[in-house]
Amino acid sequence: MKISDSFIIYTLLITLTITLYVCYIFFWKKDNCNYTKDNLLNTQNPWYWEWDKENIKTLHSKCSKCENLLVYDENKYNSRVFFYCPSCNSQEMAIKGGNYEYSQFIIEREIKRKAKIGKYKKLN
Repeated sequence: MKISDSFIIYTLLITLTITLYVCYIFFWKKDNCNYTKDNLLNTQNPWYWEWDKENIKTLHSKCSKCENLLVYDENKYNSRVFFYCPSCNSQEMAIKGGNYEYSQFIIEREIKRKAKIGKYKKLN
C-alpha cells in the first residue's frame, strides 16, 4: 500500500502547525500576571492594578507620603486631571490632555504596551 505524496505533505503541515502553536503558548506568550506595579508617564507615584486575563482592573495610585489611595479632580478648562491625597491633601500628579476616563485610558494603554514588549521586566 503506497501513501500519496500529498497526504505526507498535509500531515507534515498539520504537525508543524500544532507544534508551532504549542511553542507559542508555552514559550513565547507573555504572562503578565506578575506585572502589577509601575511608575508610568513620568509620575513619581507607582500605579497598581490587577489583571483579568488580558484586561486591567482596579487601576489606582497611592500617595508617596502616607500610602493612601489618590483621588482625582478634573479641570475641564485646561484639560487636566489632578490626583491628590485626601488624607494629607498633597497633590501628587497631574495628567494633561483630557478628563478622568482619558487619563485612565492612557495609563492602561501604557501598561499594555509595556506588557506586550516585555519592557517592564527591566524595571523590576
